[in-house]
Amino acid sequence: MDMSEYGKLKVLQVAPIDIPVAKNLRQAGTQRVVLLLDRELTKLGIQSIVACSDNSHIAGTKSPWVQPSLGLEACYASHPQDYETYFERVLTFAIKEQVDLLHDHTSWLVTSEAWRRSKSLLKSPVLVTLHGALDAGRNREYTEIWARSDGVYFCAISHSQKTLYSPLIRISGVIYNGIDVCEFPFEFQEGEKNYLLSLGRICPRKGQDVAIKIARRAQSKLFLAGPICEAAYFHKILPMIDLVADISACPADKEYFQQVMQPLLANAAQ
Repeated sequence: MDMSEYGKLKVLQVAPIDIPVAKNLRQAGTQRVVLLLDRELTKLGIQSIVACSDNSHIAGTKSPWVQPSLGLEACYASHPQDYETYFERVLTFAIKEQVDLLHDHTSWLVTSEAWRRSKSLLKSPVLVTLHGALDAGRNREYTEIWARSDGVYFCAISHSQKTLYSPLIRISGVIYNGIDVCEFPFEFQEGEKNYLLSLGRICPRKGQDVAIKIARRAQSKLFLAGPICEAAYFHKILPMIDLVADISACPADKEYFQQVMQPLLANAAQ
């Protein structure tokens, strides 16, 4: 496509509404992907529209939800009416504005009652990025509905995920979740100053136990960072952890990092 044609495109991303889409995210990988896509689409001159919670901060246009985020891991199963209202507004907007692509990051849009009522009026294709594992929530049950959905395309975020889903639905492609590497400059340091980092919620799905095994095999130091979401899992891996620093009551800003975390990292490297 000629670059001049990009400005005529209108892309509507549908984000989960548990956590806002914003640059200062401490977690929420899905929202981070939405944020980066929104920014890059806007740079290309594409009209980027993001359906998200009202307390989100994006580069393009924010529409059409008008309520703040519901809270960490608030999903369709726990907040069905909120999501049905959300999807109703999203689809009404998409039909009225005649968007060129509707990109769903929730996985629940095409399983909703709002979709059942409105799908015949929607002329644009729908791309669903499968951010969740096959056995997470009701995803295995949803595949029966996804498989019957015309004009809906599915994107996996890893080849492993594609292998699991492929017997049940058609996967159009694999695109890994990414980051803007310019925001995370790599600086190689000789000797023991090198270490591995696992950043994410402390829970079985994030696999900190696997990270520990990998670090041991690589004979490398490992730092785990993230909120403890499943206490039983944390206590299971606790004997394999040498030092625990609870920073939940501390401000997670640059000054705290320089005064507290940098000395810890320096001592660990010695």
